Amino acid sequence: WYDESEKNQNELLSKCYENIFRISANFDIKSIAIPTLGIGACGAPVDVAVKIAINEIENNFFRNDEIEKIYIVCNDSRIKKEYVEYLNSLI
Repeated sequence: WYDESEKNQNELLSKCYENIFRISANFDIKSIAIPTLGIGACGAPVDVAVKIAINEIENNFFRNDEIEKIYIVCNDSRIKKEYVEYLNSLI
């Protein structure tokens, strides 16, 4: 699915995160678990997918002011390491 020559791939991934927050705003949700989208079968590069995820989580967090906690669910240590490194670079 993921092809770096296709310009809309990153936009599609961004929309997935945006939709998570748009839909969650319709419910009384206090915490939300978000999987690492696009990295597995879709084949998005880990570093690209991580940056999109964090940016979209940050940009869309305001959509649901009931959310107190967000969990990012990483299915392996390599992906977790990439998230931790990217988040630390923002501090």
